[in-house]
Amino acid sequence: MENEKDNIVIIKCGNRTPVGSRAALTACGVRAGFARILIHPEFIDETWESIRLGVVDDLQEGLLNHEQFRELALSAFEETISILSDIKTPLGQIPVFIGLPENRPGLFHHTDKVLESALAELGKPFKTDLTFSFIHNGHTSGLIALEKAKALLKTHSFCIIGGVESYHTASTLEWLEMDKKRLLCSTNNDGFVPGQAAGFCLLTTKDTAEKDGLEYFAEVLAIASTEEETEFDTGKNPSGKGLTQAMRSVLNVLPEDSKIDQVYCSLNGESYYTLEYSHAMLYLAKYFKDVNDFIAPFACWGDIGAATAPVFISLIVESNRKKYAKGPYNLITTSSLGKSRACALFKLPDVNKT
Repeated sequence: MENEKDNIVIIKCGNRTPVGSRAALTACGVRAGFARILIHPEFIDETWESIRLGVVDDLQEGLLNHEQFRELALSAFEETISILSDIKTPLGQIPVFIGLPENRPGLFHHTDKVLESALAELGKPFKTDLTFSFIHNGHTSGLIALEKAKALLKTHSFCIIGGVESYHTASTLEWLEMDKKRLLCSTNNDGFVPGQAAGFCLLTTKDTAEKDGLEYFAEVLAIASTEEETEFDTGKNPSGKGLTQAMRSVLNVLPEDSKIDQVYCSLNGESYYTLEYSHAMLYLAKYFKDVNDFIAPFACWGDIGAATAPVFISLIVESNRKKYAKGPYNLITTSSLGKSRACALFKLPDVNKT
């Protein structure tokens, strides 16, 4: 059995989403049910209907694909690392794992290099060596990054995970509408609204945090990633076995007689992912206080892809920090466009069962 002192804890989160320019504002916006989904001023679907997008406020118009990713990431990353100046423990080398979308039309091929160059500059004042790795797995990439960070925190004091997404490029939108028929509109209720966002989290171990007197509001109990049998593009209904396997793996860590208080899932309105999630819940209902109680804020911001898990982590942290969490045990589930599935179980310290 792993030493509890080796558990990952979340020290600081930062994000930039359609409903908030920083983590606390995003959580407030989601809790209040705010939405920032706007009509695209130019792009129309094949039925001549204007498409809808989840839009980040004050992001400069006309930015190229990689420029959108850079600007979204910069503010979220800057918020996350702002706490480094208050940390007494020598920072040393800090690995940074960043989730990005799966390959698709309109995605700049060197987005990772653009992000590495821009974010490395932000780290210079803290006299630390940031090393960057990128995970092109879409929705699950943030939790896969968490898995990788868990391994490296055995030899490093701190790690950073994150994710960035923006579908707002003409060729991407055209591909989604004309080739994939995936955009939500009056003639397609089984589509989704493309969004944009970035989220990052600063991590350390429970042991390091307690020795250095660092405050944390969430502890990672377990992480698991696996693969589904079928991909979205096959046209077949999902079995849910991959997601069920990942969920069961982390739920087995729950203390006896405890249940999940709150679920955050990457549903985006498309029936494929809803069916998959429903299948998993049929198998695992006994682990949940209420199988119908989940948070999937696609109505607030659309689909935020690779930014999903890091932003969800910040929602969990803020629910504890602001004392409105439903209970100590929180679960994140994510499903990517391909076969990748990932889940993580979090415990909120000093939160009583409800």
